[in-house]
Amino acid sequence: MTDAHVLSALGFDVTRTEGGRRGIAEIVPEMHAPGTLAVRTSILATWVDVVAGHLALETIVPQVPVTLSLDVHVVDPRRPVRAIQADATVVKHGRTVLVVRVDVIDEQRRPVALGSATMMASPVPGLTFDPVAAHKDAPHHPNVRLDVPFTDHVRCVREAPGSASLPLAPNAVNASHTLQGGLIGLAAEEAALSLFDDGEAAVSSMVLRYLRPVRVGPAVGTAVRVGSFCDVTVRDRG
Repeated sequence: MTDAHVLSALGFDVTRTEGGRRGIAEIVPEMHAPGTLAVRTSILATWVDVVAGHLALETIVPQVPVTLSLDVHVVDPRRPVRAIQADATVVKHGRTVLVVRVDVIDEQRRPVALGSATMMASPVPGLTFDPVAAHKDAPHHPNVRLDVPFTDHVRCVREAPGSASLPLAPNAVNASHTLQGGLIGLAAEEAALSLFDDGEAAVSSMVLRYLRPVRVGPAVGTAVRVGSFCDVTVRDRG
């Protein structure tokens, strides 16, 4: 399972709904934030990116959608969750940009997080997506399960206080052949958490701006702490 794509390993299944797209997933201990029983905020960000991306395919295909910005705000970053449901709906569809809202609830239908994503068609010439494949539900992999901590699966390591990195591996890329957007969030999350002495610190909000893709790797996050907040820059070291 170590070679499974990160989206398969996270077990996120996406289907159509009347108003948009819905993703569901079971939470396993390997997804927990360090020292807590709650799912990592970067994993929630990954799922927000995925379900919003599937919804974007409905309008952007055959061009490949890319994420311009993404945010996720967690109600209680330490609350245990056994399963999540993420519902994506279109907020605004312009000629070039799509804005998507994602509501995340748990198995008891309690709010877990509120996310949003702003997406556009990739400007890369010739990069397209199969219209037939774009409108299929995401494949279900019932025998694939994350069996090591999320950071170990993608080989994300803390290099020093305020710094974390992860490589660009075949199981970590998106349709644009660059690092999956949620993993950029993981590099930022790990860089930020490394600056806190509390082993149970968790990220309650994450706001990502995608200014340049990671095409070579590794992606390196560098965090500066400002009180209880962190400003993190993630760059492609390659």
